[in-house]
Amino acid sequence: FMAVFLVAIGPLVAVEHWLSRAMFDDALAQGRSLLERAAYQAAAVQDAMAAQVRQTLEAAASDPALRDGPPEAADAVLARLGEALPFADNIHASDVSGDMRFSLVKPFAGTRVGARRYFIEALRRGDFAMGEYVVGQITAKPSIHFAHSLLDASGTPSGVLGVAVGLDWYQSLFHRCDMPAGAFLA
Repeated sequence: FMAVFLVAIGPLVAVEHWLSRAMFDDALAQGRSLLERAAYQAAAVQDAMAAQVRQTLEAAASDPALRDGPPEAADAVLARLGEALPFADNIHASDVSGDMRFSLVKPFAGTRVGARRYFIEALRRGDFAMGEYVVGQITAKPSIHFAHSLLDASGTPSGVLGVAVGLDWYQSLFHRCDMPAGAFLA
């Protein structure tokens, strides 16, 4: 009797195993698809943000108030940029040696950014550049900086205009995407 039972149930166990494996593979493929879609959505939003930053910085790069002051005029320009880039933790202008001259967030006296990648690349390129993960010297927040060289009347780089985008913005970006339940940013 036991032998007949095992012969009869054997194919059912095999079918159950095959079905559970197929369901697992399907769930894995569906999860992978959701993650890929979320990654593409996040990349599109991040690209749009970077394009907005680039366009805004390019438009402001030749503003003489950011090179020569007076501080009230530079602060007014930075305030307008802050309104255009509401996700920015800080916006600041530095001279070619890396000494910060103006900043939306205060106090900033004595702050030097000359060794930061975004600063070096913006001056080297004479154009837009993106930095790397840093902790802001003024905000003390983890951030990624974008920058554009400040241009004098002849088009020569005379400093750098920088924008700090906090990692909290990137975290909120992933909350806006269709992330699968249990997914996280690492």
